[in-house]
Amino acid sequence: MLSEVPRKNLDNMEVTNANELLGVTEKIIQTVEGLTDLFLIGETKREHESGNIFSSQSIRIKAFSRFYFIVLVNDCVALKNTDLQERIESCTLNLDQMVVLVLPIGQFRVWFWSGQEFANSVVNKGTRLYTQGNWLDSYEGPYAELESELEAERLHTAAMVRVHEFMAGAELYKLRRQYLMGLFMLHQCLEQLLSAYFKKRTGLRLNTHNIDRLLKYCSMFGEDLRVFNLLNANDQRLQRLLKNSYIAARYNETQKISEVDFDVIKKRIEDLISKIKGY
Repeated sequence: MLSEVPRKNLDNMEVTNANELLGVTEKIIQTVEGLTDLFLIGETKREHESGNIFSSQSIRIKAFSRFYFIVLVNDCVALKNTDLQERIESCTLNLDQMVVLVLPIGQFRVWFWSGQEFANSVVNKGTRLYTQGNWLDSYEGPYAELESELEAERLHTAAMVRVHEFMAGAELYKLRRQYLMGLFMLHQCLEQLLSAYFKKRTGLRLNTHNIDRLLKYCSMFGEDLRVFNLLNANDQRLQRLLKNSYIAARYNETQKISEVDFDVIKKRIEDLISKIKGY
């Protein structure tokens, strides 16, 4: 169960459904061995419509929330962070209910006391729902060397150059009618784009090739950044094709990609590049 301090934090929060958040928080605490801290850093609210063949009217379904958490764990936790993230996210019946980012407490503590943008935003702007210690009270080092604004901008510019180079590679493979390799280029393009955008917005560099996870992380910044509508069966299929191309292009030459599917995915990513350019 939650301690009295997190309960008080929940009472003061402006969320769509505090009871829903309380239930999710308790499940995380029960699931994670070695948990030291839990922060809520965001919430998105969604509504969707339901219809059927017996009615000409659509029914507006009640909004549901997706919560975004930072989970800090002991440095000695044996599971890989990505495995633990998936384990936590699957502890509720609704797999779309939360997105978690797991980080070791030791690294996070160094970042915070060194003034790193991401760690300080989490602590100062997020809501601390659970803690096992008072590591915010004092610190004696070591300290991390942080990126300057100039260096961060240089790295972002370099990442966007890679985005456009991968898109150019995809276009070249399309001319050769090698759509699977072209899709791999689009995968790399989207991976670079989402990683660069997330880092520019938060200050955190993500180390993952998982397109699904990158899309989840960036979804906290709004539905405009969505590439695929996961309530649509065809979009689900297109996202799987893109995700699987990371492996299939190198190890499964029998995988077939149609020109139509390639063009749809390419257009979606081009549209996202245009949106992100405006940030």
